[in-house]
Amino acid sequence: MKNNIVPYDELGFRIYLINPDMYELPDGTKVPAPNMKILQDEVFKILCDKPFRLTGNELHFIRKYMHMTQQKFSELLNLSNHSIVSQWENKDDAVCGMDYNTEVLLRLSMEVYISNTISAEKLVKLKNMPNRSEPIYVRAA
Repeated sequence: MKNNIVPYDELGFRIYLINPDMYELPDGTKVPAPNMKILQDEVFKILCDKPFRLTGNELHFIRKYMHMTQQKFSELLNLSNHSIVSQWENKDDAVCGMDYNTEVLLRLSMEVYISNTISAEKLVKLKNMPNRSEPIYVRAA
C-alpha cells in the first residue's frame, strides 16, 4: 500500500505527515488532524537528532516547546542577551546561524529535556557556574 504523505505547516515550518488521520471540512476539503501533543513530542525528538543545522523557525518551535522565554533561552545557551535569540528566530526557514558549539549545547540540552533527568532551570544554573573552585565537604560514613 502506498503511503499518503501530506505537507503540514501548522508548527511554524513545513513537515510531512505520513498517513495522517484526516478531517473533512463542511466544504468537503480534507485536512490532516494529528494529535498535536504527540506530533510536537515527535518533532522535538526528530529536531534533536536532525543531521543538519537548525532553521530560525525550528529554533522558535524548540524554545516554545521547552516553555522558555527568549531571555531564559539565552541564559541556557550562555548568551550575552536575548536579542541574539530573536535574530536567529527571524531567519525563518533559513539556517539560523547559531555557532556550532552553541547548537551542540542546545541539542544536548534538548536530550536532557526529553529524558526529564534535569530541569531547564538547572541547565541554566549549570551553564552559569562561577569560574572558581571550592573544596568539597563530605560527611564520612
